[in-house]
Amino acid sequence: MSEFLNLDRERKAQQQLQKRSVFLFLLVSLLGIVTLFQIVKLTILDSTLYTTLSDENRIISVPIYPSRGLIKLSNDEIVVENTVSQALTMIPTKIQDIEKTLKELRESLLIDDEQLLAFKGRIKDEPFRHERVVIVENLSPEQIARFSVEKDKWPGLSIEARLMRFNLLGPLFSHVLGYVGQINPKEIEDSEDFVYPLSFLTGKTGVEKFYEEDMRGGVGYKTIEVDVNGKEIR
Repeated sequence: MSEFLNLDRERKAQQQLQKRSVFLFLLVSLLGIVTLFQIVKLTILDSTLYTTLSDENRIISVPIYPSRGLIKLSNDEIVVENTVSQALTMIPTKIQDIEKTLKELRESLLIDDEQLLAFKGRIKDEPFRHERVVIVENLSPEQIARFSVEKDKWPGLSIEARLMRFNLLGPLFSHVLGYVGQINPKEIEDSEDFVYPLSFLTGKTGVEKFYEEDMRGGVGYKTIEVDVNGKEIR
């Protein structure tokens, strides 16, 4: 009698083991199917979407601003022209600690506090913090050399060639010709027919201001590839 009971227990135990095996098999199969579906979805079905999102972060359209117009006398003599200078620029949103970075720049490149305060004033408005903004214009060869040596410390900074205005007459007629300066956020907001970047030079007084629309020209665009720090690759 006991042998029959033992056989019955073994049969029931075997049935339970088979049920558990079937359950585990179905569970593993289900997980495998879900995993396979996700792989197919990511690599095939959604590949276009992720490629598009990647390209949107990597490939951007940037404006090309023309050089500012020359000022000539009636006899075609040039009195105000553009000269090339090197400027140190920053994209604020790419910098984790702006105060620390500015302190390092002041000590390394010997930048005046007045220039750093002016830079802080230009980036205080949140909508403009994603744009590349000029920290210092007209860098000296020594400052450029020092930055080149230590540039790995500041991945969000770069040196760019920019045009500066040069009055060939010196102080003579300067009150008539006027001067240019970096545009401020209010001037950008008030502009209805032109999209200014925050580091753009605009006429402030005299001829430079009166003929601002003619001096600045029109805007073009080009497509570039950038790295994670917003620097142009190609």
